[in-house]
Amino acid sequence: MIWLLVALVTLSGASLISSIVGVAPDLLQGVPGLHAYLDFLHWNVGLAVVVLFGFAIVSLAYSIGDDPAGSKGPVFLAVLLTCLLAYQATIGFPQEEGRSIRDGQWLVPFAMIIISMMLLNYRLGRLFRWLRRVPSVSSRYSGRRSFEKWAGLLLIFAAVLLAVGTLPLVHFSIYQKVGQDGGGIAGLFGVLTGVLSGFWGLYQSAGKGGGGRFTSLILKIGAAALLFGLAILSFQVAGKVSEAAGLVESTAEYVARAEITAQSGGETAASPPQIQTPSPVSALSENQDAARLIQVGFWTWFAVAVITGAFANLNYISLGRFYRDRLVEAFMPDRETTMEDHPGAAGLADQLKLSEVWENHRGPYPLINTNIVLANANSLKHRMRGGASFILSPGMCGSDATGWLNTKFFDGNEMTLGTAMAISGAAANPRTGIGGKGITRNKTVSLVMNLLNFRLGYWVNNPRKPETMLEKTLARIAGNIRPNHFFPSGYYSATGKGYAENSKFSELSDGGHFENLGLYELVRRRCRLIIICDGGQDNSASYSDFVTAIRRIEADFGAKITLNKQAGPERMIAKAREGMYPSNALYADKGYFVAKVVYADMPDGAGWAKEGVIIYMKTTMIEDLSMKAKGYKGANPDFPDQSTGDQFFDDEQFEAYRELGYSIAGQAVEDLGLEGSFKKGRPRFDLDWEENILKLAEAPA
Repeated sequence: MIWLLVALVTLSGASLISSIVGVAPDLLQGVPGLHAYLDFLHWNVGLAVVVLFGFAIVSLAYSIGDDPAGSKGPVFLAVLLTCLLAYQATIGFPQEEGRSIRDGQWLVPFAMIIISMMLLNYRLGRLFRWLRRVPSVSSRYSGRRSFEKWAGLLLIFAAVLLAVGTLPLVHFSIYQKVGQDGGGIAGLFGVLTGVLSGFWGLYQSAGKGGGGRFTSLILKIGAAALLFGLAILSFQVAGKVSEAAGLVESTAEYVARAEITAQSGGETAASPPQIQTPSPVSALSENQDAARLIQVGFWTWFAVAVITGAFANLNYISLGRFYRDRLVEAFMPDRETTMEDHPGAAGLADQLKLSEVWENHRGPYPLINTNIVLANANSLKHRMRGGASFILSPGMCGSDATGWLNTKFFDGNEMTLGTAMAISGAAANPRTGIGGKGITRNKTVSLVMNLLNFRLGYWVNNPRKPETMLEKTLARIAGNIRPNHFFPSGYYSATGKGYAENSKFSELSDGGHFENLGLYELVRRRCRLIIICDGGQDNSASYSDFVTAIRRIEADFGAKITLNKQAGPERMIAKAREGMYPSNALYADKGYFVAKVVYADMPDGAGWAKEGVIIYMKTTMIEDLSMKAKGYKGANPDFPDQSTGDQFFDDEQFEAYRELGYSIAGQAVEDLGLEGSFKKGRPRFDLDWEENILKLAEAPA
């Protein structure tokens, strides 16, 4: 909208100036619609000034109240436009210098004036309301802030123009040294550089190499090289197609003409080069059939690209779809498939709607944690984190950043349980990273991932309810449109827009990109007992996921999580034991610890818990394991902290992790007396129960 506003107001202003100084508007004569608009303003400057002045008054009136809907501006606007239209429809426009705009021809340019002024009114109204809320600052300070902001954007814009502008230079310079495929060779070299840097990053992130502080820089440079290589290749392909169609001269002809021009001293006008360079028309006439065939083929593929780009659902053509199907088949198989012990399609899980999961109101209520990507968020907090917690559940879907919506009405009620589960594990996605950090948050790397369609995330319609009348109207017209290559993918990537709290489309990714344990949403609900099963890779025993969760919980909810000094994480750190098998294994005293959470006071907190208990279980080696798990440890020293990038477990690996989790959970149940607590049903979870759990956790190993 802002670019349409700038274009229309610029044209209107230019035409009004031309009318005042008496210069005819010869600009854009080849564009009938825009030329008629400029010509109309030129010969009707009085009317245009009246409309401009009227809309300026409306803008001021529109910005007086905090509630735009209750302002008298829209009423005044409607009356003014009605009067002007009635007046012009009655008398027509004056005839000057043989020009006359009658018989309804004035409707289109006059409508363009109305649209431009309405947009200007809208933007001015927002500006005035914003100025009244922002404390006044000095002009120097304001100027510095504006310069710092726009100078940074200008540098980025200049870098992009420089990269695009050097494409022909690189192509022709390499052509002179290598030959007609020089540009292609340069492009392939750039693409190869980007691919190699990507493999290097994957090698480092998987923990297979020694790592290094230059890994991030190498990935950024590699991503930029890949983008430039793709641009060079595209430039060469476009040139080949244009040459074959006879639309432009070939590179060989261009270079030959340039060399002759250089040899003749550059005096092309006085002594033109003696070379028979066929014009586009003559080249086309020499081989019209071949040229036309190429043109037909080009426009056919162009039409296919436009149609598929506009109608292909992004969620159906990404790696996320493949990832989702494999997860559903592995963890949500049909009963017949499991009974017959053979892999197969999971038909029931594929069709089960998320809104139908808890219809009988029995069993656990699922809260599926995801992350909404907010790289361009309006809120500084969300923008720094790169996202916010986004919940998918049978009853409601949404987040604090966007608001909430009944699941039956969210995204056309197309969300299935299998899709929600896959989104919650969509770890590889542009503009995201574990805990909001990582190289994949870099804009250049993210753009490459978008171009290669290397993403596991999922696009949904924003659950945010429209607030203004314009948003409500657009929502009714658009409805739940499907995400496609042009919008939001192409538009968001090319313009840097989107990825905000109020964007039409929102991209959801792995919940770990915000908080990896699911603790955040349980603390929001002030649960009395929270059990965490942490299977993340943590070779250094830093518990970074738990630390990130604690920090965000305290910042957003005011809840305090305290650790027991006698039974904290130190008991989970593996140490060397004499006479233990295997010889390279380190064993921890416990595979869990207990923490206490104290919730913030609520104005009306009746019935809500004031305190709670967290039982945190982590994959670490404990003595109570069978020979199978210990033997796997001997053959695989990284167990149980192998890279989470390994998504393909064999039987031996799967059984080792299953037994480890079962043993740690059994240890916690036995030590804390949980079996007795739940034997007669749900415990009271009162302070006495809490103190007993904390006391049992302090018992020596």
